[in-house]
Amino acid sequence: MRFSVEVYGCQMNVSDSELIAGILSGAGWLPAEDPDSADAVLIVTCAVRDHAETRALGRAAQLAGLRRPGRRPVIAVCGCVAQEHGGDLLRRCPGIDFVVGPDRYRDLPGILAGPSGVSETELGRDEYEGVEPVRRTYPSAFVSIMRGCDNFCSYCIVPYVRGRERSRSPGAVLAEVAGLARSGYGEITLLGQNVNSYRSGGWRFPNLLAE
Repeated sequence: MRFSVEVYGCQMNVSDSELIAGILSGAGWLPAEDPDSADAVLIVTCAVRDHAETRALGRAAQLAGLRRPGRRPVIAVCGCVAQEHGGDLLRRCPGIDFVVGPDRYRDLPGILAGPSGVSETELGRDEYEGVEPVRRTYPSAFVSIMRGCDNFCSYCIVPYVRGRERSRSPGAVLAEVAGLARSGYGEITLLGQNVNSYRSGGWRFPNLLAE
């Protein structure tokens, strides 16, 4: 089985696309050369920018319209738009087979192997420790240090689509950065919905930067 991942929106979505590729690769899936040769196309979406949401859903409709008789790659809408709209996307966009929120990526191999018409958007506390991302931005790399946001600003949807704050352990972050440096990565960007809120034990974001 082969997969293709397309990304709309922020750097965290790029990082999530690498996690998705790592999860599927770990389950025996192979990357497709292009969407046309894929058995599954996964679209990682952004709900913060209206233009990005419109483009992503338009792309899903386009892919559905290009399906050939006898060969039907499934289409999964993932990420923030999936979390915001849930199963309603399946009704609004009949070409979409699966809707998968950002805390359900570990379940993707099973979801994609099952029947279409499934929406999985339960928010959790997953930090995706133990997942080896399939990186595609060499010699730059994104390293997620925390996920979610607790601020609930009146103008912002992020806490509702990304869940509550949870931070990775400093040991895990530093080990990942050290491994990337040994592999020749020259630029590493630390990511999070709100990196200034990083907290793990007695560690705060400045402590992490100092190390």
